[in-house]
Amino acid sequence: MKEHQIKSACEFGCGEGRNAIYLAKKGVDTEAYDLSEIAIENAKKIARESGAEKAVFQTGDIFALDFNGKKFELVIDSGVFHHLAPHRRLQYRDIVSNILAENGYFILLCFAAGEDGADEVDDYEFYRSKQTGVAYTEERLKEF
Repeated sequence: MKEHQIKSACEFGCGEGRNAIYLAKKGVDTEAYDLSEIAIENAKKIARESGAEKAVFQTGDIFALDFNGKKFELVIDSGVFHHLAPHRRLQYRDIVSNILAENGYFILLCFAAGEDGADEVDDYEFYRSKQTGVAYTEERLKEF
């Protein structure tokens, strides 16, 4: 059986670019975004020094980005979703759906609810307590 080669990827919350640089070094055309200008500058420097030319880094708020109809075979969320306010989650889901190619892959890294994880709270509690992050059970993620 032939292994499927991913050709394009997009990462949200890339930080200093570990995942994006890895993918770019494997030949994947990769776009990576983060809100932190310092993280993006560091990612660009690390990518240059490591020969990861296929990685493009940009500071940006994903709700303000224009992907111009681009599709990616792989979309990675590196810790963005669990920080979104409830009223932004459906818009975020639509953004991911719009840029994810048919039969593409979506990787979501987020806080897990449980004994050793963060707390899962309902939407009302998220706003009431001014949460900055929330954990999810597997069931809740699947429902979303």
